[in-house]
Amino acid sequence: MEGTLREAQAIPQPRSGGGPIGSTSKITDEAALTQHVASLVRSARSAAGLTQHELAARMGSYLSVVSHIEDALHLPSVPMLQRIAHATGQSMEISFSSEGTARP
Repeated sequence: MEGTLREAQAIPQPRSGGGPIGSTSKITDEAALTQHVASLVRSARSAAGLTQHELAARMGSYLSVVSHIEDALHLPSVPMLQRIAHATGQSMEISFSSEGTARP
C-alpha cells in the first residue's frame, strides 16, 4: 500500500484499497488525533510487512514506544513520525488548510 503519513489540522482519513491515503477530514480533538495517527502508523507498518519489534529496530527505538503509539497511548512528535515513515519506506507530508478549505 503506497501512501503518506500526514499530520496537520486537516488530517486525511485512511481508506481501504491500494493507493495513497486521501479524503481530508478535520480532527480537532487530541484523543481523536492520537487514534488517527495510531491507525496510520499501524497501517504503514502492516503495509511494510513489519512487526512492531522490527519497526522499533529500524527506527532505533523500543518495542514499547511503537506499541504505545499504535495503542493510541502516545501521540508521537513530528521527528518520530519521520522516523516511522522512513522505517516503513513511506514518506510523510505535513499540510495546513483554512477552516473551510479541504485539500484533496
